[in-house]
Amino acid sequence: MRKINPVVIGGAFIAIILVVWFMFGGENLSEKELFDLAQVLYGEEKFDEAIEPYKKIISDFPDGENRIKAIFMLGFMYANSLQDYTQAEVYYNMVLQEYPDHELTPSARFEIDNLGKDISEFESLFQVPPQDTTTKKDDGKN
Repeated sequence: MRKINPVVIGGAFIAIILVVWFMFGGENLSEKELFDLAQVLYGEEKFDEAIEPYKKIISDFPDGENRIKAIFMLGFMYANSLQDYTQAEVYYNMVLQEYPDHELTPSARFEIDNLGKDISEFESLFQVPPQDTTTKKDDGKN
């Protein structure tokens, strides 16, 4: 018996989700299916199309486990892919206000503080400090 490649299965699943989404406006998709769809669209750089499933998660699943991720992803997408810093700030502020203790909150704060900055402005954050190459003799006194 021939095994089916998991990538093929995953691709077929996403194709089915897309068909349902476009035929029924996403009305019957679960929160996870909407999030998966949004992530696929984002990964394919279809940013304008990814917005709607993320927004639908936010509005239709107020207690959903993917809601915070959808809010953060909208902020991230608006800031880094669409360069719409006003909208990005709206979504990042939602993270701060609605999820003050979530693990994504510090990232949302960082993103707000650095909206519109060029990546070159962060080079100093990622540089390894030079090593002290001078050696001190240990004379046994501390």
